Amino acid sequence: MIVEYISVGTEILLGNIVNTNAAFLAEQFAKLGLTAYYQTSVGDNKARINECLTIATGRADIIVLSGGMGPSAEDVTMESVSLFLGKDIKDGSIEGSDVIPNEFGNSAGEIIVDSGHYYILLPGQFNEIKPMFLKYVVPYLEKISDSVIMTKTVKIAGVSENEVEEKIKDLIMDHSNPSITIYPKSGEVHIHVTAKGSDEAECDRLNKPVIKELKNLIGEYIYTNQTV
Repeated sequence: MIVEYISVGTEILLGNIVNTNAAFLAEQFAKLGLTAYYQTSVGDNKARINECLTIATGRADIIVLSGGMGPSAEDVTMESVSLFLGKDIKDGSIEGSDVIPNEFGNSAGEIIVDSGHYYILLPGQFNEIKPMFLKYVVPYLEKISDSVIMTKTVKIAGVSENEVEEKIKDLIMDHSNPSITIYPKSGEVHIHVTAKGSDEAECDRLNKPVIKELKNLIGEYIYTNQTV
């Protein structure tokens, strides 16, 4: 399933806060086997939020929004989604809607199912969104997701990124699942081998032969590998 994340808040666009929610949710989506192609940030404006929802609904199955869920006049996410869907979604009062309890703040979240799409609304504070997502949203998404994603990280030292790419370029070209990506780090290079499967056992089965081939090609530079 395809997921898209929309972060709502003019303060994000102005650079007043760091969007830590985006990195956290991206990691969670990957662990759940959800495919994410886009992330969008939008200000507290109903027309522009509506535009983002229109685009996201056209290319994703699950749309996650965070921010703009408070009681003040500038918090317009709930109203924007209500207008977009043509339904009053406040407090989980419609069919196909569930409230996400917030035990860590004042603004509850909500999950709405509409026309085959899932809309997940969450507050913007990281210390609220993280526990809410892990406790309530993850179990929900696990039930509707048909796959998982598992990444094996191979760490190497003593060789440059360009040299690594040259040595394993054919291996990269030959594989799409698992995919192979190279990330330069300070003083070392990381290779991510990422498989998508029905469960972790299948992902592990897909990753193992690629890890073995990497060891054949650049084993002298590898100092560790780990699952993330």
